[in-house]
Amino acid sequence: MVSLISNFTTQTQLLALNASIEATRAGEYGRGFVVVADEVRSLARQSANAATEIEQLVQEIQANTAEVSTAMETGIQQVASGTTVVSEARQNLNAIVAATDQISQLVASITGATQEQTQQFKSMKLTVTEVAEIAQKTSTDSVEISQSFKELLAMAQDLQVQANQFKVK
Repeated sequence: MVSLISNFTTQTQLLALNASIEATRAGEYGRGFVVVADEVRSLARQSANAATEIEQLVQEIQANTAEVSTAMETGIQQVASGTTVVSEARQNLNAIVAATDQISQLVASITGATQEQTQQFKSMKLTVTEVAEIAQKTSTDSVEISQSFKELLAMAQDLQVQANQFKVK
């Protein structure tokens, strides 16, 4: 469009120059037309200046558009990277929850075995009772830890769902 405007401006300037030359040739009769030709030439110059300004604006818009495009690409890459991190965190939390469940089962098994030994060895009642209390506390603590990891996993899954809304297709 700027090129088209520039072409029109150039043609208008040439026509104004030709009109001015013809008006000068016309002598006394062409003086009024010389003034009009000069005004047309002046308008053509103004149009050329405006076309140059428009061209500069277009170049600025193109540069800004390129910056926005680059920023969007960076944002897309960051969302993809964040999605990968969330996915890896979810997998790690799943592994931790599974290990915690196994530990909880082992602790529950140890607690049962300790209680059974307490009944069989009444002569060692005081020592075995203390061991059973410690095992019971460990079992409770690991159940609490297991519950905390399950809550953390639920939060990670919610975060994964939210992050998936930003996936690029």
